[in-house]
Amino acid sequence: MKFIVYALGGAWLLSRAAFPAAADAETLADAIAAAYRDNPTLQQQRALLRSSDENYVQAAAGLRPTVQTQLYEQYNDSRLGKSTIAANSIYGSTSTRNESNAATGQVVVSFPVFTGGKVTAQIRQARAQIGSGREGLRASEGDLLLNVIGSYVSVRRDQQILTVRATALQQFVYQHDEAVARRAAGDATLTDVAQADAQLQAERANYSDAQQQLQVDRAEYASLVGHDPGQLAAEPDLPNLPVDVDKAFDIAILNSPEVRAAVLSEEASRQGVAAARAQFNPTVALQGSYGYTGVGVPLNAVNLERDFTVQAVVTQPLFTGGLYGSELRRALEQNNADRSAIEIARREVVQNVANGWNAILTARNDVSTQQHQVDAARLTLEGMQQEYRAGLRSTFEVLYAAQIYRDAQISYLSARYNYYIGEATVLRYIGRLEAADLTSGTPLYNPVSHFNKVRDMGATPLDSIGRLIDSFAAPEVTQSELRGPDRATAPTFASPASPVPTDALPATHLINVPLPGTAAP
Repeated sequence: MKFIVYALGGAWLLSRAAFPAAADAETLADAIAAAYRDNPTLQQQRALLRSSDENYVQAAAGLRPTVQTQLYEQYNDSRLGKSTIAANSIYGSTSTRNESNAATGQVVVSFPVFTGGKVTAQIRQARAQIGSGREGLRASEGDLLLNVIGSYVSVRRDQQILTVRATALQQFVYQHDEAVARRAAGDATLTDVAQADAQLQAERANYSDAQQQLQVDRAEYASLVGHDPGQLAAEPDLPNLPVDVDKAFDIAILNSPEVRAAVLSEEASRQGVAAARAQFNPTVALQGSYGYTGVGVPLNAVNLERDFTVQAVVTQPLFTGGLYGSELRRALEQNNADRSAIEIARREVVQNVANGWNAILTARNDVSTQQHQVDAARLTLEGMQQEYRAGLRSTFEVLYAAQIYRDAQISYLSARYNYYIGEATVLRYIGRLEAADLTSGTPLYNPVSHFNKVRDMGATPLDSIGRLIDSFAAPEVTQSELRGPDRATAPTFASPASPVPTDALPATHLINVPLPGTAAP
């Protein structure tokens, strides 16, 4: 009954998928924690986000005073020609050379009292861009976690498939040897031996392919996690999966990082429109300088002249050669494109959620069906083997039954894989595939902490006064102003420092209906 032992061993292998591995095995949480901490792609995205935090500091600097020290050294040597000397001699002057050596040192202070609201709009734009970048980081983290989960379960699946292939190979070796023995005893034909040999060679090729696929999975795992996979524990249930697809769509519209990033990008470009309009407003700046002027060489402090100047400069653009008008039109079209990008993001998210949910439904049915098929195929193979020994079945029938059993085992493992990946895909695109929910004890990256660290660098006590004055004239770009024959209004947006509020977008919707204002009427 050696053949039956092999068959039962394959069934035992499948049952291992439902039970945890040894206590020292690496878990999915371990793999996610390692990738979250060390993955270079994620490190790159975090650095880029920290870089974008400086946009806020640079925008805020537009309302802060600047202080500069200026030093000048000027040497002049003028020499007159002969004709000029003759002319000058009439009046009693015969000088042919005029030499001077002057030095100036001063401190210049400039304070932009009022920028017409341009800097205020740029500060708001920077905050929205930072918020969009944070959502982009969430999307990158979600992509990484989805890839790690996919790689983890791929390695486990293909390890089990390799074991199935190894078991099947042993079965076909035994079946081939038995066919040869029966041929020698006169109970089988040469055709029976050839059939067994053909199936054996095919299974050896399948085993080699399974080995190669497992090595591909291991390489991908090492690339994502940072080390080779060892013994992997059974994957746990994924948390926070919605109860139905309608709930999944609702959560995705509110929480998807792609949609939220698009929303905040539109807010940033809308503030860009405000900044472009503010360029037409007058600006006011205070400038002061204090310094000394005198002979540079030799320097004599007694003979230096002191100079102190304070002036207010009011600037009103009158004609810019069409520059400001062009910048305004460009900002308007950028905002128009960003409103369309919200709808693009919504459609893509809806499609991905729908695909993931359909994969769950299909795989759920497949898991149940394939489990029944594995049980039936095992019983069939056991019966075929017994009947073969009794002379009631041909070699071909036994080989075919063995192949059906092996294929059912592999299909069952693939169905389990598809079900798990479908769940992870849905969680990714509704914004719920988070490291905080899948690991414990892992320090989580907080982009707000870096922003809070740099936001006030270079700040002065005059910041609040400057912002208050400048905000009086800052253009408020409303959606109705942007509405036109080819422009639709976008939804109201939240501050990038806080999550998008639940009332910013509709709570219920049809999956084929755009968000308000993101598509032309």
